[in-house]
Amino acid sequence: MVARLAGYGSAMIVYRRVWWGATVVAWLLACPMAIVEFPASVFLAVPLLAALVVGPLAATLWPGRRRLATGARYGLLGAAAMLGLLGLGGALGGSGLLIAVLLAAASPPVVEPWYARRQRLHWTEPDAKAPVTDLSTADLGLAWRASYCALKQAHTATAVTRIADQRRRYLDELEMRDPEGVRRWLESDAPAGSDPTRYLSA
Repeated sequence: MVARLAGYGSAMIVYRRVWWGATVVAWLLACPMAIVEFPASVFLAVPLLAALVVGPLAATLWPGRRRLATGARYGLLGAAAMLGLLGLGGALGGSGLLIAVLLAAASPPVVEPWYARRQRLHWTEPDAKAPVTDLSTADLGLAWRASYCALKQAHTATAVTRIADQRRRYLDELEMRDPEGVRRWLESDAPAGSDPTRYLSA
């Protein structure tokens, strides 16, 4: 299990970096296209409108006390995505829009759950003797999220108990490595299946 999670973590880290690299390159090429193809009233107003829609929507949907920061972050991402979409669509037409759709379809939030489902085809009941100390912090976060998915799919009380106990071991190990980070994660009211390592410095 440790080796499988480590492989999963390494694969997704590489994938995220490649996807973000390709997306940033496409965006940097698209921005000048938007400036050339559209008047200022369009390439400034449309991304601003996207930010005003996406930001409050994300803040409304996000639980806890981090709504303002979440709304601002997703608002900026929405504006950047719309600017890139304008540039690709204006310069390349349908081909540019197809590139944008393919990038969205291949994004980590879309691919990661699909890949996790494939990994869970090989999920085995957690071994209470498996050393969680051998996992990196990143792999502990992945194990935490994978165990949450397994918990949701468990069909017996025994399976629920064993997976819940394994999750407790993951959380104990994370708290031992960075108690302040775990406290920040808990205080953020993030969903139980979210990634706690985003709040950790260890």
